[in-house]
Amino acid sequence: MAKQGIEVDGIAYSSISEASEQYYLNPKLIAGRLRSGWSTEEAFELVPRRKLEPNRRQSISVKVNGKLKSYSTIKEAADEYGIEPKLVRARLTNFNWTPEEALGIIDRDSKRIAHNRKEVKFSINGVDYHFLSITEAAKSQGLNEFLVFNRLNSRGWSIEQALELATPPAHTKKCYGYIYLIKNSINSKYYVGQTMSPVTKRWKSHVGLALKGKTKSKHTLSAAILRYGADAFDITIIDHADSINELNKLERYWIKELKTKYPDGYNLNRGGSGFSKGRSVALENLTFPSVSEAARAYGFKYTLVADRLRYGWTLEQAFELAPPPETHKFAGRKFTIKDSGNMLTFNSVGELASSYNLPTARVLQRLVKLNWTPEQAVGLVEPPKWVHPMHSFQLEINGKIRRFKSKAEAAAFHGFDRWETIRKRLSRGWTLEQSLGLETPPINKHATKVIDVEINGNKVKYSSMSKAAEANGVCFKRVSARLKLGWSYEEALEIRPRSKS
Repeated sequence: MAKQGIEVDGIAYSSISEASEQYYLNPKLIAGRLRSGWSTEEAFELVPRRKLEPNRRQSISVKVNGKLKSYSTIKEAADEYGIEPKLVRARLTNFNWTPEEALGIIDRDSKRIAHNRKEVKFSINGVDYHFLSITEAAKSQGLNEFLVFNRLNSRGWSIEQALELATPPAHTKKCYGYIYLIKNSINSKYYVGQTMSPVTKRWKSHVGLALKGKTKSKHTLSAAILRYGADAFDITIIDHADSINELNKLERYWIKELKTKYPDGYNLNRGGSGFSKGRSVALENLTFPSVSEAARAYGFKYTLVADRLRYGWTLEQAFELAPPPETHKFAGRKFTIKDSGNMLTFNSVGELASSYNLPTARVLQRLVKLNWTPEQAVGLVEPPKWVHPMHSFQLEINGKIRRFKSKAEAAAFHGFDRWETIRKRLSRGWTLEQSLGLETPPINKHATKVIDVEINGNKVKYSSMSKAAEANGVCFKRVSARLKLGWSYEEALEIRPRSKS
């Protein structure tokens, strides 16, 4: 299949891939945008994407004073009764309200039993419990109804365990992370998120990001916090996971189950894009567990950010907190080189590279990162003898410097399969010589801290913090986070209430 030529900003390119490389964008992303009807300027981010009104035509009929009145759209009905169209739509689709209730014509009948409502009956210690629904049972115990539903449907808990009237299953003693739900009390919109840190800390980062005022879309949670104020939102834990895969699956499940994706909620994607080995990143004094988490918080597509980082942009440049790199100066630039005594002119980096049967990305990297001349970049002139710092590594061992091509080579030289083993030893406080096996390792290299806590006036010892957390039925990560906030062992392990002082 022949390549499709394209003209961008007055410059002709032989293919979408060539043009994409010039503007440091993913070719698949550009092709998808063009197929979706974006203009060339919009697809290459030369101009902002024009806003399109979504097609939401849905007729609605209501009975007023015994007479049936019809409207061609929900918006038309909502405007007549002075209610936000999105709120009416949410009431109809998410909460099964009648059209009259959704438009405020009649009051909501809280006692009306829905077709799928399930009565709850059980007995504990001779006491009979009877509720009209699981929602009513959850509210009677001060629990979030979504949490109770999940415990019953996804976790296999009994109704007594789900309502915390009986001891939960043993497998719930440990957790990897949490799924939390943020609710806007003004318009009843939701946001579902995942976190491996305390939920209160995650909420503070949401508020901090909103106060930066740099959100890219008015549909994000940050924009809503700015509009309604932080006090208009409530955050609760609705689920927890034992692994990153489970955490991602649960986030996707709850976003779909609660219909929190835009335009019904504040989630801009289907969720579940976290990575277990993702490195934490810091932007504007805010820390995120991974690049994908930061992309979601700032309203960017992860693929766009990842492509920019792969092309050598800094983190701030990838999130448009700093001007783009100087490599943009090569977009559309003409190159004149001397080949066998002849002066040749090329209209772009892509044309220069293809003329010498070289990949465009390789020539561009030589020009930008290695600062080679065009003749050196295409192999007409011998390049300078220089080793990129990313491909050289040196260690100072016993006062002597030894150079290696890479960390992997340094590890292999000292008899290790990989550098990660050495790095972990260094992070535990070993010297370089000890980490490389050249000196005796430190005493108690695997020692753990013994924990002493007081329970009912008696001193109890645990061999580690994880053992203490497991024995007291508290999530280890939660205990660790509380200790970092200055809580005592007894408070962190919920042996005694937190002091208010």
